[in-house]
Amino acid sequence: MKRVEKTRDCHMEDFRRSATLWPLLRLFKHFSPGKDGVPDRPNRHARAHTVDGVQYTPVNALIATMFAASVLREVHESLILDNGTPGPGELEAGTDGNVPDVE
Repeated sequence: MKRVEKTRDCHMEDFRRSATLWPLLRLFKHFSPGKDGVPDRPNRHARAHTVDGVQYTPVNALIATMFAASVLREVHESLILDNGTPGPGELEAGTDGNVPDVE
């Protein structure tokens, strides 16, 4: 497996975090009850200030679940890297092809 140079690792980490958190902007998009129509995609303000079936759909539940999973994964990855433990794909196989144990 080819390793990415250390200078590019930082950029990839920033990209991953940005890609993970970018949907958060849409989740917190401004919504004014009575002025704006209830959005059909997940929106924190619409759920807090109105009860409308257009917000509670299987598609929105899937979107919210996928977003939560990606944020949790990124937080977990950050904790692993902050502790100095090798993250996924960072372990190099030894000469015998086996990946060394991490303590």
